[in-house]
Amino acid sequence: MKMIELFNEIWEERQHVSSISGHPLFNKGHFLWHNQFSHTLPKSIYKRYAKEKFNIVLMLPSEHKFYEHFTEKDKLNPLYLDHQPQWDALFELADILSQRYHREKRNSIL
Repeated sequence: MKMIELFNEIWEERQHVSSISGHPLFNKGHFLWHNQFSHTLPKSIYKRYAKEKFNIVLMLPSEHKFYEHFTEKDKLNPLYLDHQPQWDALFELADILSQRYHREKRNSIL
């Protein structure tokens, strides 16, 4: 399955609001539409999860960029502070998925 096909499926299945801020997302056809699909775990590192729906979260492009480049100092940024529970839930999900990924990887080697 191509990534765009996966995005289309997710778009049909989920509400069109950011899971972080709750703001409406750009409509399909908008030039930034595809930037609203954020991988919880980076697809470049966690290749087996790249096309898994559970690894993709809908958010605004600005939130997506913030998430991809997040550092500890960003915990002082209003973008984080205004939606801290949602960001913390996303970071917790990333930790859970990372542990699951590595556990599956270890088990496949054994």
